[in-house]
Amino acid sequence: MKRDENMKEEQAETIRKLAASNFLFLVLFALLMLINLNFVSAELNYTTGEAVYTDYSWDDTYTNSNFTISAWVYPKSSGVLPIIYRPFSYSLRINSDGRLEFRFNNGTNFSSTGSIEQNNWTFVAVSYNGSSVNLYIGTNNKTFVPYSRGYYNSTGAFEVIIGKDAFNYFNGTIDEVKIFNKYLDENQIRFLYYIHLIKLSFEQWILNILQGGIEFGLSYFYSISITDLANNLNFTDIITVSGNIAPAFGEMNYTPNSSGVLDPGVVLTVRANITDVDNNFETAVFQWKNYTAEWGNATNISMNNLSEISVQTIFNASFIPTYESNYSYRIWTNDTQGSVGISNITNVSVFLDCTWVLDYNDFSATSGFVENKFIGNISINNTGDINYANNNCTLDFRLSYDLAEGRIYFGDDYIKPTYSNSLEVGQNRTIGTNATFLTELNEESVVISVSEFRGRSETALRNITASLVTNPGGPYLYQKIVSTPTYVYLTPGTFALSAYLRNVAGNDTDSNTAFNVSFNWSLPSDWSVSEGNASLNYSNLSDSQWNYNNVNITFDATNLGSMSPGSYTLYTYAYGHNSSGAIVNHSGGRTILTEEATVILSCYNVSDGVTITVCGSLDGDYVASNGTTTTTVTTVTSGGGGAAAKYAKSEGTFELVRGGKQEFDLEIKNKYPDDMKNVKVSVTGINSEFIEFEPSVIDKIKSSSSGKIKVKITAPSYFSESEYRLVFYIEGYLVSGYNENPFTEKKIIILKILEVDRTQSTKFLEDSREMLEKMRKKEYNTKEIEKLLVEIEFAYNQTDFGVVKNNYERVKILYDSSVLSDKLMKDLNEKIADAEKYGISVNEARKLVNLAESAFLRGGYETSVARLKEAQLAYALETKGEFGLAYYVRKKPLETGGVALLAGLAVFGSSVFLRKKILNARLRVLEEEEKLLIGLMKVIQKECFEQGKLSMDEYGNAMTQYETRLNMVIQDKISTETKLANLMRLKGGKEKSLKEEAARLKELMKKTQKLYFSGSKIETRIYENMLRSYSERLSEVEEKLATIDAQKTLRARGFKI
Repeated sequence: MKRDENMKEEQAETIRKLAASNFLFLVLFALLMLINLNFVSAELNYTTGEAVYTDYSWDDTYTNSNFTISAWVYPKSSGVLPIIYRPFSYSLRINSDGRLEFRFNNGTNFSSTGSIEQNNWTFVAVSYNGSSVNLYIGTNNKTFVPYSRGYYNSTGAFEVIIGKDAFNYFNGTIDEVKIFNKYLDENQIRFLYYIHLIKLSFEQWILNILQGGIEFGLSYFYSISITDLANNLNFTDIITVSGNIAPAFGEMNYTPNSSGVLDPGVVLTVRANITDVDNNFETAVFQWKNYTAEWGNATNISMNNLSEISVQTIFNASFIPTYESNYSYRIWTNDTQGSVGISNITNVSVFLDCTWVLDYNDFSATSGFVENKFIGNISINNTGDINYANNNCTLDFRLSYDLAEGRIYFGDDYIKPTYSNSLEVGQNRTIGTNATFLTELNEESVVISVSEFRGRSETALRNITASLVTNPGGPYLYQKIVSTPTYVYLTPGTFALSAYLRNVAGNDTDSNTAFNVSFNWSLPSDWSVSEGNASLNYSNLSDSQWNYNNVNITFDATNLGSMSPGSYTLYTYAYGHNSSGAIVNHSGGRTILTEEATVILSCYNVSDGVTITVCGSLDGDYVASNGTTTTTVTTVTSGGGGAAAKYAKSEGTFELVRGGKQEFDLEIKNKYPDDMKNVKVSVTGINSEFIEFEPSVIDKIKSSSSGKIKVKITAPSYFSESEYRLVFYIEGYLVSGYNENPFTEKKIIILKILEVDRTQSTKFLEDSREMLEKMRKKEYNTKEIEKLLVEIEFAYNQTDFGVVKNNYERVKILYDSSVLSDKLMKDLNEKIADAEKYGISVNEARKLVNLAESAFLRGGYETSVARLKEAQLAYALETKGEFGLAYYVRKKPLETGGVALLAGLAVFGSSVFLRKKILNARLRVLEEEEKLLIGLMKVIQKECFEQGKLSMDEYGNAMTQYETRLNMVIQDKISTETKLANLMRLKGGKEKSLKEEAARLKELMKKTQKLYFSGSKIETRIYENMLRSYSERLSEVEEKLATIDAQKTLRARGFKI
């Protein structure tokens, strides 16, 4: 979507005056669902001299008398410039005088009074209501012409043409073409000037409205309504806008900001620059809390103003962290109108540290020749805390280097490694360092390593990089790129580049002075240097001082349009001359020194008013446009007297995953008046074994029809990610009567072999953005993921989907680690707090959790997870045996008692349930056995007395066995029933149970007697056996009851039993 540059500059100038005039531009964004809207927005950019046809014909829908047409135009030349044209109907154009002209094709013309400037964006519109034609240039120049004759609108199949008519074409750009089937009045036209409608998809649009004239202290109410052709109405809620801007935050910082100094008990001071353009500032409140606490529990401190309260005011506040933890702070502000501003959250780690710093003079480059020469001092300073748990942070160091032993001396010692004495907290040691230089011209790099090898500190190793220049004599130049950004978004902004140049041999003598020195940056042509000079020249460099070439690069609307995302290499070049005028010769025969750095430009997915066309949908201002297809047909004459062979060219792109297979239909259209015959396809640009055609030949394609050949492409797994330019040749004959003329058509296909398909890569990109957004909402450190996402977007735009996949996997690891780390921290903090509450020492676990929290705040989520797992182990070891039963009974008697009671009830209930189940099962078995025994006794009686099968001896033996077993079963049954009856009894004791059993036995005896005497259902011997069993058990019960009664009597008389 183009933006009107004139309007933008006008708005920018107005905004610059806001502080004085209390004037505000308001931008409302409303997402609209537009279906059958009563206007058409072509939204086409036009940059060539050929016709562009819209998909929207002025058909029967647009045959009424009222209409409105509007557009934004950017003419680049004078002359007749058609804007919109429909044959035999109407045209809107800029005439040769630069005026806006509307013409009905009945010969009636209407011209504006004002003119349109070249090389500027201008809004134009025409509206007709049946009685007048109104022409608009911008919003201030209106031409009114009465007209009521009507007009002729062809109903033929003619398209609306943008940028061309029958004789002329528009030289420039046309954008935001809108055609309405209704008359819009002056206010509505003015609304069009401020409105931008952006199409997101088939049914989704964004409506941007720019509203001016808002006054300070007043409230405004807005509502947006929309009606379609079927008169369906929808509208938004009422939106309230206050003519006031909340206070905003400029630079914010805190001191001290070194982890070595930030300790419990140290005052932390926060300083903030707060801006209020309405100059009605009221209050600033500093809020701080423990990192894990909620903001509702934060401590609030009123901030002090260090400067007079005005549009910009500096405030500060202080607090003292009293214990080791991670803290968070923010600033809350308001103004007299009630508008509130809240700053971003800043996290600060306050812990006892074991740290050390390495200070050293610049080791960048030193020149010497066949000598042992001083190259700099190394200063090691123990900045840890004396109360640190591990050995009070007493540290031991060793020094080494990566050249041959004997080349570097630490004091008088050249052995690798060299050990330093222990450093206690607050101590410092400075070590003079010398190097031995060679015997011929040379330049070499050396890395000096300083390691704290006992692992007590937070940093185990630091390196110093130096260059040793062996120079027999004369000047010697040394350059270095100090800083460049790694990634830069394609959005308006400024970034810095820094490099320096030295004459390392300079000693203020002519023989070692470099003359006529040139030092410059080599940058892409469209990069604009806004500050500094990319090319520097020095008449002489006689000493060895640093000479910097620092430049600022600015991206803005004037140069961004020509840029593309990608990797760009920046260079610095330097050369000079010696005292004799010869160019200075450096090691390796170099006369011109070259350094390089890489900067990656990446698409910016937030709207900034500048469209980077090549970024496509990755640009925040991207708007999908209607696609157009251009076909070029060229005729060439063949040799001899044969007919002309005809060539046509069209292009497309296909993507194929390595190791996969893809097929598509190659449509062959016969655009000729003759039939095609024996149509074949061949291809170049890739091995033919990877491509199949089906069918191989099409016998005939009639005129104005088409045929299809299926193309199957296979990419073997050993293919690397690459791009192939495939040229398909479509050959055959055009048959005209008895003549057959050969023809050839050429179609170029770009085949991209991918590591991952586009759909999956798109999902990787979207998922990465989603994970980043989730982490931002949780206020996690997202620095590394933001960097990875830039690389993903760049790689996606370059179709380097392998990098997209690899970076996505890294993003996923970081995201998962952040979520896991957060969960583990909360869990461990709760456990540690619980342990400390009851006096259990968990210092090691606490220290590891603190380290994990620090790593978490820095974005080191994997390190944080590792430390938390160590903390889990440390916690388990420190609390081993501390949380036993005795501990909980002693520390939590009520809780323990409650748990024990519940456990007892659970055990009792389970025991009763299980015992009841066992007794019921036992009782069923005994009852079945009783029935079986009685049945067997009846059988042997029948066999003995009725059938005579058993003798009396056999009968007697068998009957005795059955009776004995029956007696045991009956007694066991009685005992089981008694136990089952008393299972749930909690009160009453043994005496009551025995009495109830005795009563039940008597009842069973009565029941047995009744069965025997009433119906002879029980045989006499069985009856006697059962009665005897009941009697024996009854005697045992009554004996026990008598014993209990005697014991009670003796106790009553004072005897102890």
